[in-house]
Amino acid sequence: MRINVDEHPEILQMPRLQDALYPRGKQMLADADRKRETVGAPDFAQRKARMREQTWRVITRTEDPDYGSIRAGKAADLLLLDADPTVDINNTIKIGRVMRAGRWIP
Repeated sequence: MRINVDEHPEILQMPRLQDALYPRGKQMLADADRKRETVGAPDFAQRKARMREQTWRVITRTEDPDYGSIRAGKAADLLLLDADPTVDINNTIKIGRVMRAGRWIP
């Protein structure tokens, strides 16, 4: 399950997540007008469900060995969690380490 930061803005205050976001992403998520439009859209629930379905397909995809693989020499954005989100959805914010563009964020 994906947590929508427009509905849960407190997640963005987490130091590790702040360090992991690209400047453009930070700017987009801080835009109050964009947030109002997103959460207030009449089809918000449907868009959220569609995003959840698309995300699940990406997570469970195993046909393509290059997709989602981790190897030396590949640039990657990676989030390591300290707890299993399939046990408790709140574990999605228990961030252990973050890699952005192939480099660990301190």
